[in-house]
This record gives sequence, C-alpha cells and structure tokens, in this order.
Amino acid sequence: MSISIIGTGKMGQAVASALLESQTEINQFNSSNPVTAQLLQETNSKIVVDCSIGSAFLENLPLYLENKQKVVVVASNWYDDFDKVKAQVESQNGDLIFAKNFSITLQIYQKLLKEACKSFANYPEFDVFGLEWHHRAKKDSPSSTTQALAETIIENSPSKSNISYENPHTQIAKDTLHFACLRGGEDNIIHNIYFDNENETIELKHSIKNRKAIVLGILNAIKYIETHQGFYAWEDTI
Repeated sequence: MSISIIGTGKMGQAVASALLESQTEINQFNSSNPVTAQLLQETNSKIVVDCSIGSAFLENLPLYLENKQKVVVVASNWYDDFDKVKAQVESQNGDLIFAKNFSITLQIYQKLLKEACKSFANYPEFDVFGLEWHHRAKKDSPSSTTQALAETIIENSPSKSNISYENPHTQIAKDTLHFACLRGGEDNIIHNIYFDNENETIELKHSIKNRKAIVLGILNAIKYIETHQGFYAWEDTI
C-alpha cells in the first residue's frame, strides 16, 4: 500500500519515518512540491495523510475526493469550516477521519477533565483556568487541542460562559475562562488545567514527551480508515 503525506514539517516527517520503518511506500508533498490531481493518480496511493495547515487542507480536499483518496486529517485550524467539510465529504461518498489530537491518552485526559468540571460545578468558589505550552515552531495559537479542552470546560462548568486566549491587560470577568498560550523550546506539548481556591489547588496535566505518542494514534487511524467508509472523529473509534 502506498500512502501520500502532505506537509513535511516536524509532524509530517515523524509520520513519514514511522511508515518507512514499517516498509510502507510513501510519497511526500509540500509547498515546494505541491500536490496535484495528476500526481495523486501517478502515485497510486489509496490514503492521504494531511499534515499541512488548515488552509492548505481545505484547498486540497477536493483533489483528495476527486481521486477517491481516503483521508487522515492531522492539519489543524480548519474547524470553522467543519460543517462544510463534512458535507463535502459525504456528498462525494468520501472517507475521512480527523482528530484535534491523535494521542490516545489525550482522549482519556479530556474525559477526566469533563468529570472534574462536573464535580467542581458544586463548588463555585473554585476558579478554573488553563495553560498550553507548545514548541516555538508551532504555527497556530491556540492549538486545536486547547480549543477542544476549553470547549469541554465551558460545556461542563456553569461558572464559565466565554473563553479568552489572549494575554489580559486588566482584570478578567469572573465568567471568563482564561487559557494562556505559551510558545518556546523545541518539543514541548503540554496542557495544564487548574481548579483553584484560596486554600488549595488541583492541577490536571497532560504532557506529550515526543511526537511518537501522536504518530501511534495516526497509524491507528490509518488502519481504521483503510477498512471503513464514511466521516469519522477518531476519538469516537477508540
């Protein structure tokens, strides 16, 4: 089986290395070697793993669907167009699987966060807030993972009704969830959530030590979409 990888950044290279180790034939495309319908046909690949950015994924999606490619979406920052993408895939009987983060433990972390928010709903004196720390090469802020975590908090915490990712220059409103975004270093991918009052603090922390944790999830997603048809959120398949 041949697989096409779109994007040759850190994540694209990590996926490529893992597939090569498993003796999988790969084809790589980036802005210097852009993917086209003809090139996709020539590669004879059945699956595309899009590790680019959201705007590039949206631009290339019609090519994937036209060529009957099964699609694994690693790219982020396209979720404002989620309904449009889903309709596009379904109208052409396409096959696509996506995740805001392919780490298996991140999915468990999100479930723990949901339960924690429900428990703290009975104790309004606790404030909830978050911090994400990504490597300096991260192109988007906030990350898709952070947005998903923030949405989980809003949906399950009666005391919070809106989200701010910006650096505040004055006091923030009590019903505002502040989720700070830090960029620095090489391979940091950390998400912390805090529940705090004047006497004590609970910290929920998720730290990805390297990209292998995410790549393993992507490889599982490839195996899943290879044998399934339709539009899937990866977390719903595990």
